[in-house]
Amino acid sequence: MKTSVKLAVICCTAALLASGCVTSGSHTLSITEALNSKEAKASLDPSIKLEFAAGKGTVLRDGQVSNKKEAASDKTLNADCIRTFVSAVKQLQEEARRAGATKVINIISYYRKKPYSSASLYECHAGGQRVGVALKGDLAR
Repeated sequence: MKTSVKLAVICCTAALLASGCVTSGSHTLSITEALNSKEAKASLDPSIKLEFAAGKGTVLRDGQVSNKKEAASDKTLNADCIRTFVSAVKQLQEEARRAGATKVINIISYYRKKPYSSASLYECHAGGQRVGVALKGDLAR
């Protein structure tokens, strides 16, 4: 009987790991890796510059927030986080274009309105079957 219970626990744990449910929590990932991904190269606008954790310019609109949540796929958590990060950056670039800005500066992670500032890393949050990335930045020239 004990062997059956242990086997059932192992099988359930393996199923949860395969579904991505256990990878919940906060993850810090490389901005450079995300910006060099196929997704970023295909969808981001190179004419709208991006500056993380710093930047100079005339601010047209400060504190612009992009909060993206996406369904987790059957790919890796890293791939899901990159896809969600690129979506959030793209939204910031679209807002910059609409405001007449040429760049987004002072970009930080801003999940649940908690700032995380880094020039090299961003925060990605996973929970259940969802992945979230929130960014905050200033639209500038």
